[in-house]
Amino acid sequence: MRQLTDEVIAIRKALEARPLPTPFRLPRAINSYVRQGRALLHMQPFSEQDAFDWANEIGSILDEHADYDDAALFSLAQGEGGVYGTFRVQLDVLDEIGKREEERWGKSVRKEG
Repeated sequence: MRQLTDEVIAIRKALEARPLPTPFRLPRAINSYVRQGRALLHMQPFSEQDAFDWANEIGSILDEHADYDDAALFSLAQGEGGVYGTFRVQLDVLDEIGKREEERWGKSVRKEG
C-alpha cells in the first residue's frame, strides 16, 4: 500500500510540474489573422496561393472554435474581381467576426497583442 501511495504522489508531482498549455483565444487568433491578411493584401504581386492558404487555415479554425453561423459566413464570402476581391471580402468578414468575439469574451484582446 505504501508503494502505491508513493507512486500516486510521484505522478501528482510530475503532473503539477508540467506547464499548463496556453488556452486558445479565438479573438486573439482572429486579430492575428486579420493582420496577416492585411499584409498579404499589400504584397506585390498579390499571391493567390497565399490567399487560398490563409482562407483555408482560418476556415478550419472557425469551424472548430467559432459559431456555425460565423464559420459559414466566412466560408461563403465572395467578392467581385476573382481571388483578390473574395480575399478582401473574407478579410472584412473576419474582422467583423473578431469584433463580435471580442464582445463575447468581455474585453478587447486587440490591446493585448
